[in-house]
Amino acid sequence: MPITVFATLIDRLVCAVMLLGSPLSPLAASMLSGQFRFMAHPLQTIRQSWRHTLAMARAEVISRAIVSRFHPDQEVITGQCTHCGKCCLDKQCVFLVMSAEGKSSCSVHGGWLWTRLRCADYPVSGHDIALYACPSFTASSSRRPIIPIRRSHS
Repeated sequence: MPITVFATLIDRLVCAVMLLGSPLSPLAASMLSGQFRFMAHPLQTIRQSWRHTLAMARAEVISRAIVSRFHPDQEVITGQCTHCGKCCLDKQCVFLVMSAEGKSSCSVHGGWLWTRLRCADYPVSGHDIALYACPSFTASSSRRPIIPIRRSHS
């Protein structure tokens, strides 16, 4: 079974389990993040977890992570985050917080949970940048042109 088919199956399975388990999302989000705000507004958290999971499925987050481990891109990523929130599942992440000025921040950034999520690696490739129409990062090929060796004829 090719890795992409396996990765897609894992992606769909995880998203299905997340959707089925969404009634438990306030408890899960609170326990994973250490923030009890999710328990204070359970219906809002459940709705947000649905949006989060559907955005994960659309972006194929898990399968892209699996495939990139086996087939890393040969790109150089440059840029600096402008906190637009697009890379946070197109502003659908349950842990995303937007300021009054429209700047995004991650409520679990830098913590143990964040380092285990795909977010900690963003952007991995030009595909990641294009997927979210990221305005602050660019990708360029790191492949240098191959210059043929000139052999002298003796």
